Amino acid sequence: MDVRKGIVALLFVGLIAFPAFAGGGGVVLVLSGGGTKGLAHIGVLKALEREKVPVVAIVGTSMGAIMGGLYASGYDAEALERVIAEIDIPSLLADATPPAPAPPGWDEASSRPIAQVFLDEKGRRAGPRGGLAGTRLLRKLSLLTARVSVADFDDLPIPFVAVATDLETGEAVLLRQGNLASAIRASMSIPGLFEPWDYQGRLLVDGGLVANAPVEIARELFPGFPVVAVNVTSSRRNQDQIRSMTEVLDQTITILTRQNVVRSLALADLVITPDVGGLPLLEASDVGAISLKGEEAANKQMKALLALAARAPSSVRLHRPRAKTLVRIRLEGFPPKLEARTRERTASWIGRPPVTDALLDLCEELGHRDDVQVADYRLEQEAEGLALVLSLARREPYELTFDGYASNLRQERGLLFGARRQDLLEEGDSLQATLLFDELWGGSLRYRTEQGDGLFPWDISLRARKERVEPVGATGSEWRSYALEMGRQYPGQGFRWGWSLLGQHIDGLGGDRDFWGPSLLFSWDSRDDPLEPTRGHVLKGRLWWMDAEELLGRVTYEGTFLAGPNLRFFTNAGLEKGVGDDPAHAAYLGGEDELYSRGRHPLAGEGALWARAGLRRSWGRNWWGSLNTEAFAGWGAVYDGGWSSLDEAWEVGLALYVPGKLMNARLLVTYDDDSEITFGFTLGTPLDATGPLP
Repeated sequence: MDVRKGIVALLFVGLIAFPAFAGGGGVVLVLSGGGTKGLAHIGVLKALEREKVPVVAIVGTSMGAIMGGLYASGYDAEALERVIAEIDIPSLLADATPPAPAPPGWDEASSRPIAQVFLDEKGRRAGPRGGLAGTRLLRKLSLLTARVSVADFDDLPIPFVAVATDLETGEAVLLRQGNLASAIRASMSIPGLFEPWDYQGRLLVDGGLVANAPVEIARELFPGFPVVAVNVTSSRRNQDQIRSMTEVLDQTITILTRQNVVRSLALADLVITPDVGGLPLLEASDVGAISLKGEEAANKQMKALLALAARAPSSVRLHRPRAKTLVRIRLEGFPPKLEARTRERTASWIGRPPVTDALLDLCEELGHRDDVQVADYRLEQEAEGLALVLSLARREPYELTFDGYASNLRQERGLLFGARRQDLLEEGDSLQATLLFDELWGGSLRYRTEQGDGLFPWDISLRARKERVEPVGATGSEWRSYALEMGRQYPGQGFRWGWSLLGQHIDGLGGDRDFWGPSLLFSWDSRDDPLEPTRGHVLKGRLWWMDAEELLGRVTYEGTFLAGPNLRFFTNAGLEKGVGDDPAHAAYLGGEDELYSRGRHPLAGEGALWARAGLRRSWGRNWWGSLNTEAFAGWGAVYDGGWSSLDEAWEVGLALYVPGKLMNARLLVTYDDDSEITFGFTLGTPLDATGPLP
């Protein structure tokens, strides 16, 4: 009797030490970090599935956490490869800390500012703490993991642990509960490159700093099971192989993590090392080709792997009973008014199981607020049920931006300075000032009210600009434009629209004149990346009924289509309607790069039409963007009031293009209908327009 009691006691102790399993079976996988080299993890998973080797649990760091977390959530290897192949990883990684919204009437900036500084209430610098925010990646991961909603990662189809590093203490942090997407995002926060991730009150960065191949952690958490480590860490490069900023970063990470990797791998029962050590850190790559490297490496060691799995304990999974209904909701980082509205909105969720779609919709809505950087959630298991924690990371109260533009194709060039103050008069409002230091100076002052729940903010803006235009075949004109605008914008999923009352004062052109009228703007955007799309469309328009007599406006379309692995077909077109005999409100062809060769001396009329199409070849894409070559052809025409053609032009050209994630630069050469060859450059993105709208 005593012997049986002793056996029962030992079994009980074993279940407490390893609560998710009775015995287990198969192997515990350790997936290392390694950037896009981590796509080789997919091939290893394929090989294990083919040989029917059970995966007891997964412990992952950085890219290993991404691959492991998605696999643990229920994707098989084939589905995981399809999902990863369909998304553009560099595009998801490359969302820099977002700039303040552009003033009404000024188009959204298509590039990031040269410099951006955040200050707290005491004027102390508070960021940015990394070049990339990683919020787009979080949103994508949230969608991919929406199939599961658990508080404890032991309850996933395969138990999972993500490893991160506490930036304050330097300790390894094991992420086993909360929000799977947030845990993955925290684990891959490469310091200096990504913003650290605030997760459950700790500031976390990439787990590779302390455990890039976390074998010791796997052994401690899942004792008695064989541990198979998949190592995709970079091999050290020689001087000839360090030729770019990314390669310097990769070599630095390799040096920092080498000791903990070597020490950890020595403790594994088996190490699989795919031949990917020389691949780049964060660049677009052929998912299938890298996955095949992992599959080949696993196949070479399959005999030893099968022997390990055969010696493992039996694989009986114990599911602990857990409450699945919400018993409380906690809010973190919410300002008082928004907190009250959110509590009222979510009160009916208490006593019900959490609905992932509703949680994602709420976080998406909160994340689109001007005063919010990140909206996230997590579930916590408590004795009486689940607790839902909604958390906000708000923008800092002060924000400074510096930017500039230069080109030999347009008259405008200068430096741009911006300042933004949040929570000025009420919670969630903002005041933004922008100054353009240029021979053709400009500036704006914009106040935006708080965005209430179900309500949309009011925008009030003042804008001033000195303008000059020298059309083909006409005398040049110069004037000063002052605009006052008040209205509302209604954001949505991909589509937004707005209305306003717009007034303009023109000083120059033979006298002072005033104009008033209602304005309408709209946009629809389905691009996968607003700065460097690989596919998708965007339609934008702005109309102004000036003095209830003239309808002025501009409508543009841009489309991008994949034509090959690194080849894209792009097209853009537009229509502009103005007042032909008024230089301040005429329609111009060339004023906004509709035709590069007509930039300094555009065609003018009452209406304008244009179109451009071309092919863009990308020479490697990574977190900062890519180097592209373009071949394009463009056409345009201007018209009188009866839409009879006044003049038309065409051009063909070649360009070298670096998109706006780093510098937004273009070198080009064109040949046009006047048999003229134009060599040009642009650097930066101008926040001005030559056209009928102020």
